[in-house]
Amino acid sequence: MEREQRVRGGHRPARAAVRGGRSVAVAASVLVVLGAGALLVAGPGGAGPADGAAAPSSSATSTAAASAAPTGTGLPGRGPTAAAQPGGSAGEPADGAGGAPTATAWTAAVHTRSTSGVRASSRDSAAAASAALPAGDLPGWRQVFTDGFDDDVAEGAFTSSGYGDRWHAYDGFPDTFGVGAYSDDLLSVSGGALQMRWHTQDGVPRVSGLVPLVDGRWGGHVGGRYSVRFRASAGPAHGYNAAFLVWPDSNVWAQGELDFAEGALDGGVRAYHHCPGDPQAHCASAESTAPWEEWHVATLEWTERSVTYSLDGVRLMTSTDVPVDPMHLVLQGYVSQGYDPARDATVQVDWVAVWYPDGG
Repeated sequence: MEREQRVRGGHRPARAAVRGGRSVAVAASVLVVLGAGALLVAGPGGAGPADGAAAPSSSATSTAAASAAPTGTGLPGRGPTAAAQPGGSAGEPADGAGGAPTATAWTAAVHTRSTSGVRASSRDSAAAASAALPAGDLPGWRQVFTDGFDDDVAEGAFTSSGYGDRWHAYDGFPDTFGVGAYSDDLLSVSGGALQMRWHTQDGVPRVSGLVPLVDGRWGGHVGGRYSVRFRASAGPAHGYNAAFLVWPDSNVWAQGELDFAEGALDGGVRAYHHCPGDPQAHCASAESTAPWEEWHVATLEWTERSVTYSLDGVRLMTSTDVPVDPMHLVLQGYVSQGYDPARDATVQVDWVAVWYPDGG
């Protein structure tokens, strides 16, 4: 229970402290949109193009950057078929990860210390969201962990299977707000995807939490690149939330929290960069309309100089408020007040990939 207690001890107050004040670190800004392809962001330091030109002049440490273009549709790749979309009679996604993706155009309201703006899915986002598991090193990065969830495992047998050597699962303690509880018997693998089926049992909503065991051991690293392909059930599964984040090994919230895919499953995918040293404030945030019920790929790149958040190949935001302590990836759920005990929620993860910096 030691590892679970470390996560629980800092994570619950961390999230409870910020729900009422998402914008405490955001300066007043003005958004100026010029036509369909240009976006200017006016902040304390003046105005400048969001992409492809000089950034706004500012002494603040965070900037936002991304491209905005029409989204593509109907591209081939791994994703749910039209007939297997969530929101059916069970309100759950299909078991597998095959088929063609649905590509709903999305926008994201991005705020940093100095600027505010809007990002949008690109014409290549459908292809990015249907990407296969990336295998191998990247320039500046060495791959240290992957899981494509290729071996089927029945619900309740995840931790006793071979996956138990690659993942640490939370079990037997309250979730972020203390509304629900973590259980490791909600996990299964089928159709090439991890299935996390969250539901009420014995009057308590149950969710899951997973930490990858890089090199077979618990613990993280200073710096890393993390990428996850995921989707979730849709519609009235109210009260269930997911958070894919990087969290301090020490469980000291002040060292940082990097949420690169978070939000209510009946809403849009969000990202939050909690300021190291002042984690109740956000050095950067992005709140998108990208629906959880469709496949997405979220990626976080944390270097010694900056942290960059991307969704479906679109760079949402970058902060130079950089954590300096070891941190690890967590895939977890939590339950908010007002949840519907009559509804289940299923989160699918097609693949997970982790890289560490070269030489580190």
